[in-house]
Amino acid sequence: MRSDSDRSARLWLYGDVGCPWSYLALARIRQLAVASPVVVGWRPLARGARTEGMNDTAAPSPAGAESLSPQAAEFESLGLQFEGPSVDFDSRDALQALEFARDFGQTVLDQTLDGLFAANFAHLANLGEREELLEVCRELGLDREALELALEDGRYEAELDFAEAEAERYGIEQIPTILVGRSMIVGAAPREVLATLVSRVLDTE
Repeated sequence: MRSDSDRSARLWLYGDVGCPWSYLALARIRQLAVASPVVVGWRPLARGARTEGMNDTAAPSPAGAESLSPQAAEFESLGLQFEGPSVDFDSRDALQALEFARDFGQTVLDQTLDGLFAANFAHLANLGEREELLEVCRELGLDREALELALEDGRYEAELDFAEAEAERYGIEQIPTILVGRSMIVGAAPREVLATLVSRVLDTE
């Protein structure tokens, strides 16, 4: 039997760096992980035709800064700068860059994920432009030339396709979606909801 110090819950966040609610969901999960035995996993899922949104609003929210205004104070409290939505862009290169970063370990992946979200929503970089994406990644510490080669030969396309197929199997139709054990949370759930679910998962182990 594992001791309490060995118990942890794995949260899988399916999201996209072009989705502001994925940005908020990741921040909420990271804050929860400070006080709870939570391991955070990232799964790339391009926005495409999927809907996006919260799950703590009374009505569906359209994409855009105006729909995030009630959460503006929370962004600030979480230490996140949010200037508004960037341009709508094809995120597959950015998601492949994250898979490239994953090859160098969890710390590099986390730093790159945080950096791309910040570049998109705090600094309004156009991550759909490959040259701009490569420069942002270089500033985040990735090898620009190696990443460029990886993008040119589509080295991580299969990883994105696998995540898409996985999401279809699980019935994921909106981003962000969070999986905890066998439970699914659709949208950027409040920290209290996440904490309750994590406790429930740990209690059943």
